[in-house]
Amino acid sequence: MNRLFIHLFLVIVLGLVTINWLTESLWQQWYPQGNVENPPLVRSLSVIVEQQALQPLPLSSLSTLLNMPVSMLSLQEVAWLPQQLKQLNAHRPVVTYDAFDQLIVYVKEQRSQQVYMFGPIKVSAMEPEHNTLKIVLLCLSYLLLALIIYLWSKPLWQDLNRLNAMTAQIAKGNFAITGLKSKSSPISNIVKTFHTMAQRVTQLVSDQRQLVNAVSHELRTPLARLRFSLEMLEQVPEQHRTEMKQDVTEMSTLIDEMLNYARLENIDASDSKQQNDLVLIVNQVVDKGIRLSDKQIQCYLPTHCKYFCNEVLIERALQNLLSNAIRYAKQQVTVSLTQHEDNIQLIVEDDGCGIPSEERDKVFDAFYRIDKSRNKALGGFGLGLAIVERICRSHRGYCQVNESSLGGCKFIISLPQQ
Repeated sequence: MNRLFIHLFLVIVLGLVTINWLTESLWQQWYPQGNVENPPLVRSLSVIVEQQALQPLPLSSLSTLLNMPVSMLSLQEVAWLPQQLKQLNAHRPVVTYDAFDQLIVYVKEQRSQQVYMFGPIKVSAMEPEHNTLKIVLLCLSYLLLALIIYLWSKPLWQDLNRLNAMTAQIAKGNFAITGLKSKSSPISNIVKTFHTMAQRVTQLVSDQRQLVNAVSHELRTPLARLRFSLEMLEQVPEQHRTEMKQDVTEMSTLIDEMLNYARLENIDASDSKQQNDLVLIVNQVVDKGIRLSDKQIQCYLPTHCKYFCNEVLIERALQNLLSNAIRYAKQQVTVSLTQHEDNIQLIVEDDGCGIPSEERDKVFDAFYRIDKSRNKALGGFGLGLAIVERICRSHRGYCQVNESSLGGCKFIISLPQQ
């Protein structure tokens, strides 16, 4: 708002200065002093100055005689225009008008640098062409000011039209919009925020479609098995009853994971951020993993690592990575925490079969599972890494997967330093 106001204010001020200079130049050009020599009054004043050189009268007496103000100025007292100074030195009268549209006549003495000033004199009735010219210049000034404001507002209007077109595209369901090309536009910040909102909506719509498609597919299989088990219940009641319980447990686990994933979309990590020691969080997660697994888990941690974060979410992200590593590792898992100048990295590695390079960008998609040993047979629904990625995003960080020196996967959570 301040930027727009200052910009418009400067445009109007500069426009008025330019218009004043232009109209003054046009006035001097269209109403030259050659015109002034024609009126009898101006010619008579020139004659009076010549007579003053021969038989001088006091200025007060001359003023009373002429019934108008008369004063004497030095040629250097007034900032004359070059054209006016040239006319005075040529002993021709110079005519100007004051703010009340009254005539002022300057006549220079022939043998000195003194200038007689006659006026102000009301001459509107004597010179009707002067009023006409004034009206023309006034109208021209307004038109020029309107043109300046139009030229200033045209880019703004075009940007607003583009913004309107962007909203129309979003209303039609097309979220693939681009921002303004000019970063100097007065509404560039608005468009930038609007563009960010559109990207956010695009991500939400994509997540929703992905979630609906995946849920419909994931729930169909256990429901079909339940239906078949019910039909076979009378023949083998005990065996199918156990299978039904497993299917119900599977569906319940899936629903819990889906709710956790959806809940993260509405959580603002900044609402519950506080200073935490990441070393303590890592130790808590690792201790739990050691108790529940027979795999060898090694930690490489600094003494302390203070960081403003949501403790529950960071612990959940690390728990998901460690659970995956334990599930797919052969024997060894390592967890490390490193501090850098611009970020903090939480690294979880395993000696499992690894993930192909072409699959690494997809493993953070909801419900995405790859082949080989990393499949549903080992548990999970493909939401664990999607939850990790969403938690990192809420902390303005990211998660990536590389090949580990142990032979398996190397997951890296990178959090920016405040």
